[in-house]
Amino acid sequence: MGLACSCGVRTNPIAVDPDILMAFPDGMTRRGALTLTANICADRPELSTFTASFVDPTVGDNRSFAFTSTTFTTISCEIIQGECTVSITGMGLVTGELTPRLFFVQFIDSPSPLSDTLSAFSVGDFAVIIEVGELQPALTFFGCPTT
Repeated sequence: MGLACSCGVRTNPIAVDPDILMAFPDGMTRRGALTLTANICADRPELSTFTASFVDPTVGDNRSFAFTSTTFTTISCEIIQGECTVSITGMGLVTGELTPRLFFVQFIDSPSPLSDTLSAFSVGDFAVIIEVGELQPALTFFGCPTT
């Protein structure tokens, strides 16, 4: 973001989990690639950005989607079980929709220097990951003490 940030996370420039399991409200689940871009700072939520795209390789009844944040409600950093955890809530749009949806995303600074963890991602009444994902390349975290 180019500014001092007391709490946040940034992708470098994107983070990908090539094989994540996503659930949809009708009970359908799909496995596919989730790509994220994040530039999130608690001190400047109006300048923060978050996007996600899910690519479903299924030919019939494809559930691919793109999501873009529009506002941020909370951005918090805390140490949970010895790891830096950044939690974000806000509103955003699924491509093609006009009504914003609540979203939640949580990143964990993994001990591995090559990847970090996406521990939660949901878009209200639309989609939710149902397993923890490993993102590559590693993210940049702000606001948690180094361990």
